[in-house]
Amino acid sequence: MSCAEFRSAEHRLRTERATTLCLAITDCAPEDAAPISWAVLNDFRQKVLTESPHLMSASTIWADCAGKVELKAYAVTATMRITPATRKAFLIFKR
Repeated sequence: MSCAEFRSAEHRLRTERATTLCLAITDCAPEDAAPISWAVLNDFRQKVLTESPHLMSASTIWADCAGKVELKAYAVTATMRITPATRKAFLIFKR
């Protein structure tokens, strides 16, 4: 990022909004913050998946943001929904 970009009003506004969001989330009780955060992230994820011409790229972004438990849950659920032939092809692909 160049100095000009850092000094731009748009960058400062985005930084201020991000800081405000982080402070608001951390001030919430966990039982309030978690479902709100999940809903927002899920909305963003849906937007990325539907707007991206490259599904694998969008999936990579999602996976980079997911925690270990979420990745395991998604992997198990996805595996249960694909056909045995697709599952076999996937396992061969991963070798």
